[in-house]
Amino acid sequence: MTTIDDLIGFGADACHGYAPEPNAAVWLAARRDRDAVPSGAGLGGDTVPAAELGPETRAEFAATLAERGLDLADFQLIALPPRHWTDRIAVTLAGELARRNLVLLGENSYASARAV
Repeated sequence: MTTIDDLIGFGADACHGYAPEPNAAVWLAARRDRDAVPSGAGLGGDTVPAAELGPETRAEFAATLAERGLDLADFQLIALPPRHWTDRIAVTLAGELARRNLVLLGENSYASARAV
């Protein structure tokens, strides 16, 4: 029997099995005065990450920045799939990383946006 999933592609169950990094995110800090991340209505700054991250993780990110002489208040947090970090950001924005306008904070299990 042909199902609707056979006709239009992946179903919801298959998406979790085939989508890359289903529960991983690389976190970056971007200088607020340098970033170009658009904000939606009521979602300016790092409102979404602040709501999604626990206080322990935010404290770890703040400590990572402090070790480099930087202050979390000067940065916006950005979550992205690990493949975007390795394939694009680390190479394309190497100058911004060197100038510490972007800072790699680490990886955790935040459910970042995915596409199959």
